[in-house]
Amino acid sequence: MNFTNFKIADDKKAFWTDHDTFYTEVYPLNSASANGKKQKTAYIKIQLKADLF
Repeated sequence: MNFTNFKIADDKKAFWTDHDTFYTEVYPLNSASANGKKQKTAYIKIQLKADLF
């Protein structure tokens, strides 16, 4: 998955569950919303490797 093509939908709903795990709702930049339609969203989990720091 290429995360450069996604944007966080609502930064107030993005959160860390612990030091290594981040959850957020995202939407692809190429899915523009139309009149009466919401952009297609997805939920992602980003988990950092423990040995990165």
